[in-house]
Amino acid sequence: EVVSTRSFEGWWRKAQRENKDLLTMTREDLIPQETEQRINVPSVWNFAGNEYSIEYKYQPGEIEDGLTVVIPVEQISEINSAAFDWLLPDFREELVAELIRTLPKQIRRNVVPAVDWAKKVIATLPGSPNEPLLETLSRTLRTLSGTHMNPTDFKLDELPTNLRITYKLLSEKKVLGVSLSLDELKQKFDPAFIKQESKAKVSLVIDTEAVQRRSEFVAEVISRVVSPAAFFADAITKDQKQSILAVGYRNVAAFVEDVVLALVQEQVDSSNFTSLNAEQMAKEVEEKVILECNRCVDLVSEIAPLVREASKAISSIQDIGMLFVLANQKKHLAQLVPAKLVSSTGLKQLERVPLYIRANQLRTTSLLNNPERDRRLEIELNEAILLFENAGGSLPLRPEFPERVIQARWLIEEFRLSLFAPELGVPEPVSLESIKKCLNSK
Repeated sequence: EVVSTRSFEGWWRKAQRENKDLLTMTREDLIPQETEQRINVPSVWNFAGNEYSIEYKYQPGEIEDGLTVVIPVEQISEINSAAFDWLLPDFREELVAELIRTLPKQIRRNVVPAVDWAKKVIATLPGSPNEPLLETLSRTLRTLSGTHMNPTDFKLDELPTNLRITYKLLSEKKVLGVSLSLDELKQKFDPAFIKQESKAKVSLVIDTEAVQRRSEFVAEVISRVVSPAAFFADAITKDQKQSILAVGYRNVAAFVEDVVLALVQEQVDSSNFTSLNAEQMAKEVEEKVILECNRCVDLVSEIAPLVREASKAISSIQDIGMLFVLANQKKHLAQLVPAKLVSSTGLKQLERVPLYIRANQLRTTSLLNNPERDRRLEIELNEAILLFENAGGSLPLRPEFPERVIQARWLIEEFRLSLFAPELGVPEPVSLESIKKCLNSK
């Protein structure tokens, strides 16, 4: 047994007589060898309608170690590095994990083990990310972990070459240049190149003509509706009027107009509006509008004081360590009470808003009791939010969004409620998987 220098020397005198090369290591012993694990590397990379050849080499220490994309010089001005920086799927988990390891210690300690957090990040991303790598990674980790970080906190230059894309520029099969920086090649071989930050963003494919036709039809129906605003204003109480103002309407007439809009949108979306008659629909809306205004003003009268109480709960916490969470809580309240509350939320979904606000307040009042529990739950919530955003969703919702995105927005609200205020109850169980399933539906 070797426990000291003297005991090692005694052991080594005997051991080397039996095998003089026992402790001798070759260069091959020190350099990692290729494993039997197969890496899926396609022969081409599709980008913006063009195909680029891909090479993969195992050459540790060399610039072409790992993936190399071959770019014809005449196409260099057409591409940016955003999509290529993400590498291929088989490399992506290791790439994200290594970038996490480059973070400053005070940030990194909140996102370890790095591999586990890399898996969480990748689970929220589309199959072929095309947004800038470091901006997306910092935003995603910031959302998932609640830890503030910026793109500049990552040290891209510290990555091993095999986790960075290499660019090889060709002109008639002649290699003009090889570099880890696409910008460097552009500046050298493309005089017309002007460096611009990539603004690629996942977006929904929307039929703009259909959206325009729908908008025009809704406007036509509304123009035919006789507004009961004056009658309704005389019928409600002073407190109800104050509640209407408190949730963002400039006056009672604007509130009634919004209820009319919500009614028309609901009827248009429940059928094929191209076969509907605007005048007939206007008459149907007129028959329902007073009843619906009364129902909505009751909900608004409940919502307004709940928002005040939830806001007070947020303002009452002075712990500087909670600033990030509290900012998100304020943002959440604003999302629950957007401009044109009734039509933005929808007549049916408006009934659930008071519960969502109560859940917000319950979370705030529980923060100091168990901040670690809140942080764990927020990670789950943020995974759901990222699924929504990466599918093209954003808040406030827009009428042209497909139904699956609108449904997912409210599923996330129910998911939030189930995490932070389960005692308030949800209509049916909701999970990350059910939200993902909804977003992936046709």
